[in-house]
Amino acid sequence: MQPGVAFFSITQAVGDPNVFPETPTQCIGWKPQIDATPWVITEVTHNLTDTSYTTALRLEIRNAPS
Repeated sequence: MQPGVAFFSITQAVGDPNVFPETPTQCIGWKPQIDATPWVITEVTHNLTDTSYTTALRLEIRNAPS
């Protein structure tokens, strides 16, 4: 898979203020194809309401190190 070709989005049930774009990450516990893919966070949306705080993430395939 090539960078910019595949995307993965998830909303965390409990928000995390320490998450920010351009952070390399790994997904664990999903389909083997997702777990085996190196990802980078491309977009972070924090949502604070009267009853909850969540963090939505958009990931894309990370470039392989040179």
